[in-house]
Amino acid sequence: MSYNFFQYGTPFFGSFRGKNYRIARNPLKNVFFDSDPHKNDDAQFEVTVWEGMENFDTTTAEKITEYFPFTPKGRLSAVAWLDVQCADGVDSGEGKDGADGIFGADE
Repeated sequence: MSYNFFQYGTPFFGSFRGKNYRIARNPLKNVFFDSDPHKNDDAQFEVTVWEGMENFDTTTAEKITEYFPFTPKGRLSAVAWLDVQCADGVDSGEGKDGADGIFGADE
């Protein structure tokens, strides 16, 4: 998952180990072509996790949201937080597919 992906103002959705997640730039705005060097100064990664089959907009399940700095390090912190959230309630350290985490061991 590229850091620049989030500069386009599009959220990233996925699921892992029975939990759904959404990662987005907050505010959700396309700034990729914005030449302002301070365009990301106040931006954050907004990461939300929920259980169930419903999508982000229609779910009635409880959503857990955390915020991280909108930086390459913040992106890695967001992924680490997601790994912990998705590991809750799982006995093994590995998923069914043997992956070490949401985006693999080297992320």
